[in-house]
Amino acid sequence: MISIVILLIVFVLIAVRQVGNIRLQIWQIMLGGAIAALLSLQISPLDALQSINIDVMLFLFGVFTIGQAMEESGYLANLSYRLFNRARNLDTLVLFILFGIGIFSAILMNDTLAIIGTGVVLS
Repeated sequence: MISIVILLIVFVLIAVRQVGNIRLQIWQIMLGGAIAALLSLQISPLDALQSINIDVMLFLFGVFTIGQAMEESGYLANLSYRLFNRARNLDTLVLFILFGIGIFSAILMNDTLAIIGTGVVLS
């Protein structure tokens, strides 16, 4: 039951991201949830360490590195322009985004697409 309360608090804080005058980052909220789970003995420190998958961590590090490099090089802005400049209205833009993500999802993994696709849409 304690773990469900911790989870709900984390979800609410992520949705709100502010407590009073304090603005929280997502990683701070998740770290607080992890510490709360450890301190309330919902998971042991050894089990927490054993649950870390090094392959996943390395994959995500690589994807974030590539995504950041693509953003800083201007490639994502160029790709966004080439993909979306033909959209004459909002409905067409939404269709381009949906079909573009659908096509790229056949090639890229969901994590990769979420990281790189977010940069494309935001730029």
